[in-house]
Amino acid sequence: MSKVQTEDIKILKIDPFREIGTASELIGEFGGRAAYLKSIQELEEQLYG
Repeated sequence: MSKVQTEDIKILKIDPFREIGTASELIGEFGGRAAYLKSIQELEEQLYG
């Protein structure tokens, strides 16, 4: 089994994310791609720090 890369925006195209909205809608909720990626990085640092 391969590790899922959370930074890969394609992850937003699978369930359960797809049920919440499109990838562009979800990224827009973060304020854009750069803010989304920064949020993911900060989350990973908190989880795996």
